[in-house]
Formats: sequence, C-alpha cells, structure tokens
Amino acid sequence: MRPGGSRTSERSFLFISKQQATGVAGIPIALLAAAYLLGTFLAGVAAARCVAGDAETLSYYLNCWQNLFSVQDAAGAVRLFRTEFFTVAGALTAVLFLGLSALGPLPIFLFTMLYGTGSGLLSFRLLVDLNPRTAFVLLCVCGIPASLAAGTLCTFGASALQVSGRLCSAAFGRGGQAPSTGALLGQFVRMLFLLLPLCGAAVGMLYLAGQAKLI
Repeated sequence: MRPGGSRTSERSFLFISKQQATGVAGIPIALLAAAYLLGTFLAGVAAARCVAGDAETLSYYLNCWQNLFSVQDAAGAVRLFRTEFFTVAGALTAVLFLGLSALGPLPIFLFTMLYGTGSGLLSFRLLVDLNPRTAFVLLCVCGIPASLAAGTLCTFGASALQVSGRLCSAAFGRGGQAPSTGALLGQFVRMLFLLLPLCGAAVGMLYLAGQAKLI
C-alpha cells in the first residue's frame, strides 16, 4: 500500500473518531438541557402547589428580583449586574462541587432542574400582566442572555457529569482510576470569565431599553 493512502486512511479514521466523540459528548448537554426545561415547565406547578405561607415567601422573593430589573440609573445597573453574576457563578460553583463529589450524576441533574424552576418562576413574574409589546421586548432583552447562561451551565454540567461519574466508579470499587480534576477547574475559571461580558451585555441592553421607554 502506498504511504499516501495509509495517511489518508488514518486521517479519515481520526476524523470519524472525533465526530463520534463529539456526538457522545453532546448527549449529557442535551440531557441537562432537558432537565432545565423540565424544571422551567414545573415552575407553574410549584407555584400552584404552594400553601399560603410558602406563597407569601415566594412572592416576597420574586418581588425582590423584579425590583432589581427596574434599572433606572447606573447604580441600579451595577446592582443588577452584581446580583446576576453572583447568582450564575454560584450555580456554577454548586455544579463544580457536585462534580468533584462521588455522589454520581443524579444531584447534578436535580440541581439543573431546580435552577430551571427558579428561572421559570422569575420569568413568569417579570412577564405577567404586561402588554404584548413590552413582554416581547423584555423577553428578548432578558430571555436571550438567560438562555446563554443556561447553556453555559449545561455545558459545564456535562463536564462535571463525566468527572463525577468516574469518581463515583472509583470510590465504590467499580473499576477505573480517579480522573484528573484540573481540566474541570480550568473550565470553571473560563466559564466565570465568560459570564462577565454576558451579564454586562444583559444589564446594558436592559438599561438602554429602559432609557428608550421600551419597557
């Protein structure tokens, strides 16, 4: 066989292997996205099932968030940016700790579902009782960054699932070696830096929309 043909076959094999690995890696992301959407869907059920005392606590919590989105000046924009960044960063930190534990993938899925439930409750409170034009503008201004933040959480959660699954197998004697956690920590730092411009853009668009009297 000619050397050129051998190299071509090897490159084709490597390309196919890379495509298969990419497809397999995309499955946890899709599952986490489904868990997030399920949590968002269950937000209405959670609100409907609240008893009187829990409903008052939930209403107070959502009102505090709703007041943050009324950005009228630079101080309000800074306050909203700080709250959004630390909220999503806190969610990433929780996923990081769950990924570094030997509890397995189930807690990561449950936390992603819980995050989706909170996002759904807040979105409903922001959009309820608004006219269609204002609701559409607010949905574009807040919904797109929220979707990107959820995608960031699901992408990082997929890596945490792999690490947690291997740690669980190694801890309970199912074979395999404990994985290196350096890659997960490095991805965590990169995700935090990615959140800075994402939260900044979200707050900036909300502030400009408020100044233009669109919301």
